[in-house]
Amino acid sequence: NFNWGTTGGTSWSGKITGAGQYGNNPTNLPVTIMLDSGDASDWLIGFNDNEVTITKVKNGKSSPKGSLIAGKSATISNWRKSGLILMIKVNEIDTNVSPAYADIEISFGPKK
Repeated sequence: NFNWGTTGGTSWSGKITGAGQYGNNPTNLPVTIMLDSGDASDWLIGFNDNEVTITKVKNGKSSPKGSLIAGKSATISNWRKSGLILMIKVNEIDTNVSPAYADIEISFGPKK
C-alpha cells in the first residue's frame, strides 16, 4: 500500500509476481500493489501471465482500466488532486523463471 501524498517526486520500483505463483514465491515478491488515491477509489497493480494489469476499485466494485506489456507505460492524471501524473511503467516481464515476474516502476510527479 503506497501513499505518496500530494507533492510528487517519489517513486518505487521492484518485482511483482502473479497470484498463480503465490505458492511458489520463496522471495515473497508482492502479488498486488495497492495505490491509495486519497478518495473513495484505489488502484490495484497486478501481474497476470504476460502482462501487468491496472484496476480501479471504487465502493467495492472493480473496473479494469488496462494492461501493459514490457516496455510500455500508463499514466493516471491529477493523482491525489495534485495536478501531477502517476506513471506506471513495465521495465521487464520474465515468464521463463520461477516464479514469473514483472519488474515495474511507479513514479509520482517529476523526480527531485
